[in-house]
Amino acid sequence: GGAGERGPWQIREAVWVQHMEGRPFTHARQEKAARECALRHLRWLQGELERRGVAPMPFNLAAAWNAGVGGYTRGQAPVRAYEYASDVENLYRRGRK
Repeated sequence: GGAGERGPWQIREAVWVQHMEGRPFTHARQEKAARECALRHLRWLQGELERRGVAPMPFNLAAAWNAGVGGYTRGQAPVRAYEYASDVENLYRRGRK
């Protein structure tokens, strides 16, 4: 990605370091390791959203993933984060049918 994101979930190095201590960031390109990091990050985002009084629904999780939990919960997320979250929510809904 343009900001140095890697792998199928576009994980940034700071997120990798937060959840995958001791494992090199180059592993973010590996499917299994990237998925593990993504799931850990989603659980962390869920807890952070709940702690801030925001429901951990697909839209909110996606927006926080894209903009950062702080930016999203402070109302400082860019328009692209809301567009991304809308796309994710639509995919989620289609998959639930």
